[in-house]
Amino acid sequence: MLHGLLFTFFFAFTTGAAFSAFQENSSGSLDVGKRADFTLLPRDPFAVSPDELRVLEVEATYVGGERVYVRAGTPGA
Repeated sequence: MLHGLLFTFFFAFTTGAAFSAFQENSSGSLDVGKRADFTLLPRDPFAVSPDELRVLEVEATYVGGERVYVRAGTPGA
């Protein structure tokens, strides 16, 4: 059940959000020619337990392909 809810959450904040803003041709998924906004996590959120999911810390955030945040201690920071 958690996997389905997690998929719905990610869809709502990515593809779904882009569609609702009429921006599905330029954002919402990682495709060639689209704006590259994404967040790096240390583990696959679909492969961890609910308790582990709650404590995953964002390692880096990219907006338009440019890194705008990196957590201290992240390799390559």
